[in-house]
Amino acid sequence: MSNGDCMNDKMQSNNSLQDIYKAIVKVAFTIAFTIGFSVNSSYAREFEIGIGTHISYYPAESNYYIELVKKYGFTSIRDELPWTNVDNGDGTYTIPKYRKKNDDLFNNSQNAGDISSMLVLDYGHLKYTGGGYPRDDKDINHFVQYASWIANRYKGKVKYYEIWNEWLLGTGIQPRLQKYRPSDDIYFKLVKETSQAIKKIDPNAIIVTGSFNPNNEKDKKWIDGLLDRGLMDYIDGLSLHPYTYNTGSPVKESAEGNLAIIDAFENKLKQKYNKTIPLYITEIGVPTYKGRWGVTEDKAALFAMKYTMMAKSREYIKGIWWYDLKDDGNDDNNKEHRFGFFTNEFQEKKAATFFLKNKSVIGQCLIQEIKNNSKAQLVCSGNVNTISLDDGVFLSNMKSNSN
Repeated sequence: MSNGDCMNDKMQSNNSLQDIYKAIVKVAFTIAFTIGFSVNSSYAREFEIGIGTHISYYPAESNYYIELVKKYGFTSIRDELPWTNVDNGDGTYTIPKYRKKNDDLFNNSQNAGDISSMLVLDYGHLKYTGGGYPRDDKDINHFVQYASWIANRYKGKVKYYEIWNEWLLGTGIQPRLQKYRPSDDIYFKLVKETSQAIKKIDPNAIIVTGSFNPNNEKDKKWIDGLLDRGLMDYIDGLSLHPYTYNTGSPVKESAEGNLAIIDAFENKLKQKYNKTIPLYITEIGVPTYKGRWGVTEDKAALFAMKYTMMAKSREYIKGIWWYDLKDDGNDDNNKEHRFGFFTNEFQEKKAATFFLKNKSVIGQCLIQEIKNNSKAQLVCSGNVNTISLDDGVFLSNMKSNSN
């Protein structure tokens, strides 16, 4: 589900582009400092600290993982029920046996563990689209009917719906069909009609879409075109997948630099549309594999802590769903096997350890007013202290200033 695979070649920069980027980031930081980030304690409580799962492939029952994520300080789980798995292609709908854990998750997470859920409605249908994208009104209608069945089943239980996952990248589409991505008219109509159908059934559902990377010019141009057509008339927010671990830029790859890119993007949206558009970071992470873009477990853990607490200070960001709960395999040389907070066998990695040991700090505090990419304010229950963002002293600074 990570869009890192598709972006590697596209995001290599020559020296001149790096120079241009540095200038852009400097402007982004200036914007952030000028605007400042107000502390709103009620907002901080509403901020979702989420995690992505592939729960149908996990060994235990869903309630075990609901309790696990709660133990580590997460407030929300993101998973999916793909179209082709649920729609039988004959006007009937069922949850297949191997998706029962997903069904249990979406039915029970709110009541069993006070954990909200985000359900991704996604991917092609083997009968209707041959595993490719929806192509016409008939395909869209089938997708809307599937989404309606889902919304009826989980009304009042699922808090968030994300319409599609990584449309531009072709994630989940048969490889031979990815090049046949339809016009933006199809995507717009798919989102519009799906959202309208869900809202009719469950008016309280929060609906997001996009799953794009604001660090990519193609992605930004695409979403701008959809916003110009009135996309926000039908959804509650945009979903972002702002991966930057593979850029080769230490600034972009830092928590501060990544969020500065989002700040600049959001500021342009605000200037253009004269309103704040809520953003939901539904995927982000860094791989701890042994390849070119890999980082140590300590570095990944510190990135996740800093990023979460910095994002909480931005009222336009409504939540983060980290990618993902556990590693997807055991190959140290495959980055897609190393995004987890836990190993493939559910042993703690440093990210999980850091989140558990600092659960109260991450949940109750935020980081704001970043200065020169090195110092910032740690705000806990109204107390404000200056801390260093240097990896070597960050944890000790957090502990000594949050008590």
